[in-house]
Amino acid sequence: LPNVPLRHGGDPFADVLAEARALRRVGIGLVIVDATPPERSAAGGCAVMAHRGGALVGPANSLATIRRSIDLGAHAVEVDIHELADSSLVLFHDRHVPTAAGPVPVADLDLPDLTHLAGAVDTVGDLLDCAAGAQVGLYLDVKDVSGAALLRLIDAVAAAGLTNRAVVGSFDRAVVEHVVADGRLEASVLYHDPTSDPLELAATLGCRIVHPCFDFLPHMVARFARDWMGPIHDAGLAAVGWNSNDPRLLAQMRAAGFDVLCTDDPRLAL
Repeated sequence: LPNVPLRHGGDPFADVLAEARALRRVGIGLVIVDATPPERSAAGGCAVMAHRGGALVGPANSLATIRRSIDLGAHAVEVDIHELADSSLVLFHDRHVPTAAGPVPVADLDLPDLTHLAGAVDTVGDLLDCAAGAQVGLYLDVKDVSGAALLRLIDAVAAAGLTNRAVVGSFDRAVVEHVVADGRLEASVLYHDPTSDPLELAATLGCRIVHPCFDFLPHMVARFARDWMGPIHDAGLAAVGWNSNDPRLLAQMRAAGFDVLCTDDPRLAL
């Protein structure tokens, strides 16, 4: 965390958030991208994150799409990460690839095989090279990876000098716990259950970012704002909104106090 004078009751996390919002810096949860150009400051105090790299502006999880989303003003990009049979870490969403003989698990393929079946596939290394030359945050949605591969992912982010603007998120609670225990990257817990207590989730796992995924429950914006947003921010936590391509719903999420808006086309939220 930056060395800043404590002002909010000695709570350094509250100070970091207050500093970030006062200066309109871009945050992914509690991770601050310090050198964001002024023209890409977060609209309404929210960071705008391109889901699957910006799946409405180009092929999902591809470097070409990620670069396009950055050019369009995205403050961050969300990508999905799988480990392949040859230990490659790739940007890919689905757990299976369709073939004439039926679906094949991605985890059973090596990189050449996946490329043959699915077309061009970019790797985590490609992503980090791209991000190193751009002021953009990374939200790494980890799908199926081994413990060793998760450590390699964190090591690679650290070696690229991107720990200050990368978050590892996952539905897999074990992944979140491992990232928290490692301590080098921020961790985010994704969850579907609208009855879950986000504060309890964060406390149990030790993470500081919660990411409800209520894609088909638009009414939950108002409920989340009423029941959870205040306590989340009072606890020094941050909330990522679920993916939406509805400008009205994104505006409601911004008004509700979500720290990050997630969409397949960043132009819809900027």
